Amino acid sequence: EDVTERLQRERALRKSEALLNRTGELADVGGWELDLVAGSLMWSDQTCRIHGVEPGHRPNLSEAINFYAPEAGR
Repeated sequence: EDVTERLQRERALRKSEALLNRTGELADVGGWELDLVAGSLMWSDQTCRIHGVEPGHRPNLSEAINFYAPEAGR
């Protein structure tokens, strides 16, 4: 079985992720994703750094909301 194409896609994906991570660090911008169906939240490593938690931290929704000032929700 030829896995060359799959390996090329995986390599391109890793390269793209590395670029996105470097860009986020330079701009001091993070990202997050909320799955409403599963109720799960994922923060990028840069978002974790911005909030002073270890990269890979996966807060629940109520914990994540507490990182923001109360007036931010208005």
